Amino acid sequence: MIVFNKKTTSNSKSIFKINCFGINSTSLFYFAITFYISVLPFCNLQSQEIIQLLNANWKFSEAGKNDWLPATVPGTVHTDLLTNKRIPDPFIGTNESKVQWVESKQWNYTTTFNVDEKLWKCKNKIIIVEGLDTYADVKLNDSLILQSENMFLESRIDVGKYLRKNENKLEITFHPASELIEKNKNKSRNKNLPGGDRAFIRKAQYQFGWDWGPRLVTCGIWKAVRIEGTNELTISNLVLQTDSVKRDTAFLSINGHSSLNFYSGIIFEIYADGIKYSTVNYAKTTNNYFHIEFKIPHPKLWWCNGMGKANLYNFTLNFKYKEEIIIRKVRSGIRTIQLDQTPSKNGTSFTFKLNNKPIFIKGANWIPCDNFLPRVTSKKYNTLLTAVQESNMNMLRVWGGGVYEDDRFYNLCDSLGIMVWQDFMFACALYPPVLLPTVTIEIENTIKRLQSHPCISVWCGNNEIDEGWNNWGWQKEFNYSESDSAQIWNDYQQLFKILIPEILYTNCKEIPYVTTSPATGWGRKQAYQIGDVHYWGVWWGNEPFSSFDNHVGRFVSEYGFQALPSLSSFNLFNPDEINSLTSTVVKAHQKHPTGFETITNYMERDYSVPNVFSDYIYVSQIMQRDGIAKAIKAHRRAMPYCMGTLFWQFNDCWPVTSWSTIDYYEQPKILQYELKFLYAPVLISAIENEDSLYIYIINDDTIQHTGKLICKWMSFDNEQLINTDISQHTIAERTKIVASEIVKNKLFKVLKPETGVLNINFKFENGMSATENYYFKNTKSLVLPKNPKLTITIKPVNTKQGVYTISLYTEQLSKDVFLSIDDSSTKFNANGFDLLPGTTKEITMTTSLSLMEVKKRITYQSMNNIK
Repeated sequence: MIVFNKKTTSNSKSIFKINCFGINSTSLFYFAITFYISVLPFCNLQSQEIIQLLNANWKFSEAGKNDWLPATVPGTVHTDLLTNKRIPDPFIGTNESKVQWVESKQWNYTTTFNVDEKLWKCKNKIIIVEGLDTYADVKLNDSLILQSENMFLESRIDVGKYLRKNENKLEITFHPASELIEKNKNKSRNKNLPGGDRAFIRKAQYQFGWDWGPRLVTCGIWKAVRIEGTNELTISNLVLQTDSVKRDTAFLSINGHSSLNFYSGIIFEIYADGIKYSTVNYAKTTNNYFHIEFKIPHPKLWWCNGMGKANLYNFTLNFKYKEEIIIRKVRSGIRTIQLDQTPSKNGTSFTFKLNNKPIFIKGANWIPCDNFLPRVTSKKYNTLLTAVQESNMNMLRVWGGGVYEDDRFYNLCDSLGIMVWQDFMFACALYPPVLLPTVTIEIENTIKRLQSHPCISVWCGNNEIDEGWNNWGWQKEFNYSESDSAQIWNDYQQLFKILIPEILYTNCKEIPYVTTSPATGWGRKQAYQIGDVHYWGVWWGNEPFSSFDNHVGRFVSEYGFQALPSLSSFNLFNPDEINSLTSTVVKAHQKHPTGFETITNYMERDYSVPNVFSDYIYVSQIMQRDGIAKAIKAHRRAMPYCMGTLFWQFNDCWPVTSWSTIDYYEQPKILQYELKFLYAPVLISAIENEDSLYIYIINDDTIQHTGKLICKWMSFDNEQLINTDISQHTIAERTKIVASEIVKNKLFKVLKPETGVLNINFKFENGMSATENYYFKNTKSLVLPKNPKLTITIKPVNTKQGVYTISLYTEQLSKDVFLSIDDSSTKFNANGFDLLPGTTKEITMTTSLSLMEVKKRITYQSMNNIK
């Protein structure tokens, strides 16, 4: 326990002694505090902060109409209109185009409330508006208390002089985003910037439309509103961080702001998992900001998924002044994070080190879960992030065109061991200097809100702005003069290379920062030698999947390929039309200008293009899986030159054909099932040249693995089987080996390459295994058995919980078997797999359907039956 009392001296009978070693009027005051006894326990005092939520009894109306309807807070105007049946669901059919009028209107929201008796007696009464989207005026009892111009800001307003005990009226007027855009344009030297109108407003950029998302420029009270009562003592901007871990001791610090000078008699206690820690350093800055240091011996470190346990501590911070007490609870972990960018003859490394251990990053890019964010439930966050963990991912990149995610997202990432690459919210645009004042507050507040989360592993200034300026021809497109270009680029550097680094240096030195992602455009040689790269030669560049093998950077933070969502998802958002590529609805839910054309083009190269829509969905998902698998394997084979792979993208914000692996309705695509093998600690990967096939075993686990490699060259009808290699191998932790070289002609003398599959299996001593089935020809060139007989046996495991086992058996190869039931409750633990001839595969299914219904409704597809 600490008592900060100006009158205490080293000669008195004090709780601590003070050694002063640095004082002046403008710099920090540091004190080493050593405790002898603890004499001022907090006993059973209750926190003096009183909080009253103001989320109830809201109503809204279009301005000038006096047509008041019930509203939900947190919420958006679109969801309120939808609930009141004033607009059709924008996600269904072609309704997106029918609701565009909403963004051009002014909307008024209002509620009334009485103040809680205990809160009314507090000295200070603060209204906290956690988030308004975006351009809004807030009045309390007819007095203007706030004007909002930034969706990402929380506002705290002292309303003591405006508040009444009863019958308070809170009003929020939302102006069209276009008005603020025009206002900021009029203040700007350059009114025509890359990114268009969205660059002139601090609002989620994806609302204006993207190549995977609709244009739904909404507004509303998108986060909670509350009123908070305090007395003399208030504590705000509280941050807990790990400064270092040395010799089995963690050194941590707490930063924050107090309404009172800490010399005025504030008593402080800190507990971690119920244990009190009482040896600290204390530093005071001006304006009542404080810095407190403490240490924890023998800490349980926070580790990412696959590297250990994501250990978290429950910290309780108690601040007492006279009869007041402020209690803050923080759940956080102890870890150090570094980004090693060491120059070498091959370029510059890009390696994350967690607790001084290099980590091969395996993950994906994350976009907002919905266009209407307040309706994202805790259950949805849990479902998606649990899928991330079960896929053996250890990082998500929160992309810069969306939002700083909800606390529930970061809390789950903390507990699941998912590292977060956090973009600041700037993407594919150049932003005018008129926004700098509000952006400065936005960056400061975001850092303070998020940096206590151990999952936060890197800050990134923006998405693809540097690349856009240098490689996309913006200067020519917008016809900038030399002086215009110089000014615009100077504005860019001022924000991302000066302002943000300065804020981070002041507030958050312990988490690394990169200016932009990617470091260099994928068309330049340097992109594969220095920094991270977004490789879009596949898809945007129309290059074949094989080019993934030759375009491996130090850290590949974007690459991807589209696949259609499941047929059950199409049936949800297209209930009235027959699904086809020419359907108006299907085309409205494909936002890439050449999306289906590109998918079909790639499909024609390596697969049969089906005439049946459900088969087209299936083949698109197989193709996505094969393409991304090729990329991931190339990246992992290149370890440690390459130390990370983040595919684009994990999730969707609405029902759409996109690059996601789980669609908006939480239905996994085939790639999602494959990820747990592609991102497993041990991976088998084969790559061929003209003469030979090389079999890699990659181990990025924390321990070495020993096992037997068995390679079987077999025909599709199980008539010929050759063991080409049986060998014992030990692979050290975080290394790779070429375990076998197989001369192709030896295999092809026995079987033609289009009639055989090489089954590669590495069996661990502990009974686990890693497997790859390697085909020497593309799928459309394989001579697959037609209509192989597939035996499916379904047995109940726990009927109350809807758990069943499904056993599948075939005498001939069934390639890429995909099971489905037109029921959103049904989940499989594996899907889209090869069923080798003469083998049985068992998977698990959970469903709310009865066994009889499952047997009636289960179907399967395989490449053998695609026409």
